Amino acid sequence: MSIQVIVAILSCVVLIEGALLIVLYRQVGLHLLRRSEAIARDGLKVGASLPAAIRSAVTQALDAPGLTGRPLLMVFSRPFCHACTKLWPELVKFSDSHDDVDIVVVMAAEQVESDHYKRTQALPFAFVADPKERMFDQCIVRATPFAIAFDERLVVTRKALVNNRVHLERLLDVNQQSRNRTPGYRASQGGLDATKLAG
Repeated sequence: MSIQVIVAILSCVVLIEGALLIVLYRQVGLHLLRRSEAIARDGLKVGASLPAAIRSAVTQALDAPGLTGRPLLMVFSRPFCHACTKLWPELVKFSDSHDDVDIVVVMAAEQVESDHYKRTQALPFAFVADPKERMFDQCIVRATPFAIAFDERLVVTRKALVNNRVHLERLLDVNQQSRNRTPGYRASQGGLDATKLAG
């Protein structure tokens, strides 16, 4: 076989490999784009109200007679979510500087596991145990840590994946920070099992 033929064959192989790589990169890019778009669609729509069943669960978790006059931040988490564990110190700092915002953590775990997690992590927030992820489903949450911010009327203002305090701060509506707010409720140290939610 002549050198020219070998070179021609190798050139064809290189061209084929190049075409395959382009197709592979395109598929990977489309997959990542679809995943990014899917995450962007997660969470209740901006302008939507907090569902009644969840409102009841959050009210009980906060040990408050009602949820009016204060913004609410719901943070969705899972026990073995590494990013969630890294977020807790940031969320504590955020809470310390925003004591006019109610914070509730929705944990995808049984009540006992949720209570143990809260205790071992020494977290001061109200927890709601959601072992069957009903609240996750109702709020359209898949990836964690995910947060949804509500205004004083419990209407969604923003939602996003959150990994640090900067992300948390961005969730707050600038206009809300300047309003006079009704003195609120202190989050209890207890929690609520979301399996008690209405199916």
